[in-house]
Amino acid sequence: MAVKYYFNGIDLRTYHVRVSKGKGLLLLPDIKKEVSHSYDNEHGIMMSSGRCYVKERQITLSCFTEKMTHDQFLTTMNTLKLLLLDAGTAELRVEIDGSQKPLVYMVRLSGKSDVSPNYEGSRQVGTFDLVLTEPQPVKRVIKVITTAANKSLTVAFSGGSRYWTIWWGGWHKRSCDQRRHPLTHLFCRRDLLRSGMRRGGRPDHHSYQ
Repeated sequence: MAVKYYFNGIDLRTYHVRVSKGKGLLLLPDIKKEVSHSYDNEHGIMMSSGRCYVKERQITLSCFTEKMTHDQFLTTMNTLKLLLLDAGTAELRVEIDGSQKPLVYMVRLSGKSDVSPNYEGSRQVGTFDLVLTEPQPVKRVIKVITTAANKSLTVAFSGGSRYWTIWWGGWHKRSCDQRRHPLTHLFCRRDLLRSGMRRGGRPDHHSYQ
């Protein structure tokens, strides 16, 4: 089964980098600490009865490079680091062969990524870990597929007062209050819409035109 990894739409293999293992992609992030009370004259503990909330998602990609010269290796590492650092928040998309539903994350580079080079004559292979954080792991992903030159998508909200962050295709970010009027975005190609929720909730409805 083939698994492909993309950062901002660019296949990692473009940089001669392969991913041997991905950690934290499917598991539920850790649950945030809940308020609890322990009483001397009661068994167990008393906990809040509200819904559970999760922490940020931690993702580790174990990578290795193809055989290349030392200069090519340095260029590859620098290009990859600049891609993630310059983007700030980047779109990580994982496509699994045979599935129509890619895994999508809006991530930032975090932690320390040590590189361990192994030399074979004049060429070397480097292994390293990319440590990433997804600040807003609770989201809804909408896949927009169209044969037309342009297609617009309208998202409307109702009820309550929540704050949303919407990523139109990963590169266009829009923060909005749920009480505002419906939002419309024009897609010029096949793309994805990610709506990350800072305070929970979900879209009331989506209108395709």
